[in-house]
Amino acid sequence: MPKFRVLKVEAIDYEVYIGSAPLKTLAKISFPDRAMMDADEGAQRGLNKGHAREFAEFIKNPKILDVKKASAPPLIFNSRMKMKFHEIDDPYGTLTIPDDEQALAQVDCQHRLAQTGDSEKSLPFVIYQDLDRTEEMGLFTIINEKHEGLRTSLVDRNRAQLLGEELPEKEPHLDIAVKLNEEKKSPWYHLVDTGGEKTPGTKRRVTLRSLQDATREMISGPRCLNATSIVKLEVVMNFWRGVVATFPTEWGAPRNHLLTKGVGVRALAAVGRDVIEERLGAGDYTSDAFAKALGKLSGFDWGNKTSVFSVVGGQKGVKFATLLLNRILFGNLAVADVWDEAKKIKV
Repeated sequence: MPKFRVLKVEAIDYEVYIGSAPLKTLAKISFPDRAMMDADEGAQRGLNKGHAREFAEFIKNPKILDVKKASAPPLIFNSRMKMKFHEIDDPYGTLTIPDDEQALAQVDCQHRLAQTGDSEKSLPFVIYQDLDRTEEMGLFTIINEKHEGLRTSLVDRNRAQLLGEELPEKEPHLDIAVKLNEEKKSPWYHLVDTGGEKTPGTKRRVTLRSLQDATREMISGPRCLNATSIVKLEVVMNFWRGVVATFPTEWGAPRNHLLTKGVGVRALAAVGRDVIEERLGAGDYTSDAFAKALGKLSGFDWGNKTSVFSVVGGQKGVKFATLLLNRILFGNLAVADVWDEAKKIKV
């Protein structure tokens, strides 16, 4: 079994072991516990093979990055199996770890180990002891939330699990976005990219970060803000059902339409705020009521190349799309006249 000379020290509220070892040795006894898209397991992002390959090449030849010597931050692990620490001279000792690929979970190091399993070069390591799943996920998220390359949706997905029962009260927009993806009755069921490793054969239409941002806008009206979490979820769920009922063809062919792309989702969310307020005020927020409320948009062209929205993008594009949809829903603009009206809008 691998044995390492280590320091046993405190990392704020945790006791950890610090040492150094060859990458090949650490790779052999560790694994990345990756988050899967539609399962409450793991916390790691999917492997970026290019990133892993670049690191492996860098430690072999630092000159590719115009430096003379290679180095990298310490590798962070969590023990998943029982380790034995033998104290020699406090705080020094030896740490024995089972010779098993599941012995250590890679908390922050998977890209440095993915393609260095044959490297004799060493890096420092930090090993936490027996963190439970919530602690491990929380540590990973804290370390990586501001790290370039970590998908924001994975941070959101992990944060939602960490908040647990507190989520509906603390972050209702995230709670609703998560449930839109998880509940079978939802039009968004398993269509949301939560930042985890994709299940083969599945296609995602919107990121969790985009859907929660859209939801935040949708529930921001005073009536909705004062509603219970159950009602909030119901009105948002039924609004999207109304969208599907109004645009069944477009919803069923997302690659050819802008309906579920950034500009479509965000513009619909913006007008949805007022539609939701109207339906709550009337006391009727069934999916049929939303479909009826959205009826004036029937026939609107969402085509990737033919829609009036195909010529706009970014924040200004969303503002433009929202103004146009509002003039149809709450004004006298006919769907057939959107191109002429579009020429008058300046954002």
